[in-house]
Amino acid sequence: HLIYPSNHLNYTAVWALLDTLSQELQALVEHPNGTKTNPATTCKELLLAHPSLPDGQYYIDPNQGSYQDALVVFCN
Repeated sequence: HLIYPSNHLNYTAVWALLDTLSQELQALVEHPNGTKTNPATTCKELLLAHPSLPDGQYYIDPNQGSYQDALVVFCN
């Protein structure tokens, strides 16, 4: 909750929300690199962003939501 019952801001919650939003915005402007915090949507997207990446296991988030549900897949 961002506001306490006394109608004062919960600054801890506000900063946590801002940190999460910052991470999400950063992921939108960075090319995906296949890591847990910056997964690609598909292996093809990863290859287009980084043509020299070797075959291997990378994080993929096909639903493009939070990276928390990204899956490890083998891309070749």
